[in-house]
Amino acid sequence: MICAKKCSRFTFSCKTLRGLIEGREEKVRDYIFIEYTGGAVPSAFAVRSLRYKYVETEGESFAYDLLKDTLEQHSINQQEFTPQLNALQKHLRERMKAVNKLN
Repeated sequence: MICAKKCSRFTFSCKTLRGLIEGREEKVRDYIFIEYTGGAVPSAFAVRSLRYKYVETEGESFAYDLLKDTLEQHSINQQEFTPQLNALQKHLRERMKAVNKLN
């Protein structure tokens, strides 16, 4: 099952997890996007792969190696970004530009 759902601002795509649950597939996506808007902390956008998480908030950015730092206690300096982390940063910024065009 593959589907697409529309709401007022976004199109969401989905894929069945059956193959993953039954052990026929190892993963469904290479990364996911996360958007947090509202509440007591500033709005944030993030992208997460199996190993890395990259977050941008209003004026700040953070990156974590989730294999070495599962509790996200030690942010990675941008000078230490791996090619995979640079790619995640690029994907997030492209996604943020697309979302901002819809506003």
